[in-house]
Amino acid sequence: GWTIYDMNTVNFTQVKKVLDNLSKYNKPMLIRFANEMNCSNLGDDPDLYIETFKKVADMVHQYPNFAVVWSPNDLGALDRPFEYYYPGDEYVDWVGVSCYIVKYFQGNPNTAYKDSVYFMTGDYAWATNKIKPIIDFMARNNIQKPVMLSECGVATNSIYGEAYEEWNTPRMRNLLYNLVMKYPQIKMINYFDVLRSEEKERFNISAYSYAKDIFNEAKNSGAFITEYGKNPKFTYKNALQNPLVTTENNVLKLHTLAYVPNTPDITVNYKIDGNWYHASNKIPYTCNVDISSLSDGAHTVEISAFDMVKTYSFVKSGNTVRFGETQENPSTDEIKVTIDGEYVSFDQPPVIINDRTLVPLRAIFEKLGAKVMWNESSQSVNATRGDISVSLAIGGTDMYVNGAVKVLDVPAQLIGGRTLVPVRAISEAFGCDVKWNEESQTVIITY
Repeated sequence: GWTIYDMNTVNFTQVKKVLDNLSKYNKPMLIRFANEMNCSNLGDDPDLYIETFKKVADMVHQYPNFAVVWSPNDLGALDRPFEYYYPGDEYVDWVGVSCYIVKYFQGNPNTAYKDSVYFMTGDYAWATNKIKPIIDFMARNNIQKPVMLSECGVATNSIYGEAYEEWNTPRMRNLLYNLVMKYPQIKMINYFDVLRSEEKERFNISAYSYAKDIFNEAKNSGAFITEYGKNPKFTYKNALQNPLVTTENNVLKLHTLAYVPNTPDITVNYKIDGNWYHASNKIPYTCNVDISSLSDGAHTVEISAFDMVKTYSFVKSGNTVRFGETQENPSTDEIKVTIDGEYVSFDQPPVIINDRTLVPLRAIFEKLGAKVMWNESSQSVNATRGDISVSLAIGGTDMYVNGAVKVLDVPAQLIGGRTLVPVRAISEAFGCDVKWNEESQTVIITY
């Protein structure tokens, strides 16, 4: 390795040597270079920083298994905004950020109130707050990159003889649960379990059984990837975005992101259809709802903490739940479809999966004037309209148009007891023009 004191000392020959050595492992690697420039002398000359970073990024990109990480500190000096140092999307594969949750600003037990507030320490130290500036920066500049906490931790103790269990517990849970709930673009958390004698606050969770238990609980919750190349068991879905949830064993898992300044210990209560159902006093305030006891149709869940109350509506259909709407009052955010100016009604609302809009197959085919035939044994469908024949199978990505194969970005799938298919692909197969109106959330199909 090598040590960088400022951007004038970068030895590109040494960089190349390190990259060559790493490439011998033949593994995918994330290469973080010149990190935390917004709070160190690496950022003294922003133009030089960007010029140097670009050179190194070009070198890293010569290796097919390597990706470049641009990684500032979560909070830097006031005169060093992120914009000064971002080299451009071409040179960045991941945005990283260092995010440490500490009790005292710069280890000072007499931290001034204003410093606690601005630098988010003590009572104001929450990962979901500290990460917001980098997320806002990315949104302002339309930077669509995965995000990692390239190094992070929640202080467990200090050189002053303090143990932080009461202070640490909710904040560690906030980092491991709430962070990925609120910001789904965060794809990796690199937690530093370290004890450094020179640091005034330490992060050695392995020395504290309660901290190890919190970490292992989160790791095994199902929300994280536990093996390279495999997906997590589930991802958090925001109820305000009208998700369709297919339950496992008819259990709907609800989680709440609740924050009350200066009040880490709160209790979240759940009511189903006006009747108290469950209470939780630890992040992520989980409530497991047995939907087998609920009738198909519209229901409500009320979530409250202190004087804060929110009510969400949902429709239950078999083992699925659709949030954000009721049968009497459909959500205005629901995805809509028009064909030649006429709205199409569905008993199973359209959904968006991997940026593709899926609609109930039979309803859309028949509205397009096609005759639909379902083959139960092969779980496939065939639709004909005039001299055009379209066929596809549930779970498959191959769609056949007059015998010619077209690969779908998203496979046909069963949702809410209906077969859903990508609307653009099937509409264009029948010679239709398809447009998307973002403002009205409408798919517009014309012959």
